[in-house]
Amino acid sequence: MRRVLLVRHGESEHHIRGMTGGWTDLPLTKLGKEQAIRTAKRVRELVADGDAVVFASDLLRALMTAEPICRLLSVAMNPVPELREFNNGVAAGLSLSAAKAIEIPPAGDPVDWQPYPGAETWRAMTARVASAMERLVPRVPDVAIVVTHGNSGTAIVRWWLGLADLDTHRISFDLDCCSITDLYENEWGERTIRRLNDVSHLQAGS
Repeated sequence: MRRVLLVRHGESEHHIRGMTGGWTDLPLTKLGKEQAIRTAKRVRELVADGDAVVFASDLLRALMTAEPICRLLSVAMNPVPELREFNNGVAAGLSLSAAKAIEIPPAGDPVDWQPYPGAETWRAMTARVASAMERLVPRVPDVAIVVTHGNSGTAIVRWWLGLADLDTHRISFDLDCCSITDLYENEWGERTIRRLNDVSHLQAGS
């Protein structure tokens, strides 16, 4: 049986500084670091005695979220550039207002829209992430813990459910900071979702 624990990174500096996300490479905030620690403890509970392998986007906010997970599980971190967030091209590092000023107006099929010069399309990001997952998951005997981002995480859920052909691109999923999504292949070989966007471990007193 295969299992993927999908973790979105914690709150990042770009969230509180009014900056774009994407490939803007900033660290976690103080709150984000606290979220990451709580998430690591919950991940440890969920994997129990499973043989876990940790993969993470190589952007700083994902690596910082993955670090306490690796520490508690005593496993190595495997940075994977293909698990990065949507490539926002020249908008990386800009304020939201500055990025809006250079945004390319939508045209044609939304999955082929390139919002900024040098940016990816949704189709290109989905293909990048799905290709990485096809390569990584078969190497894992038990549990793959994947620490990534909102859009790339959504692409992983779509890949898991066989929706990566983009014919159903209007189906999406909300993934909050440090949420855990549990993707599981059951005894009949069916790909299921045990939990989606679970943030109960971040609640006060948890």
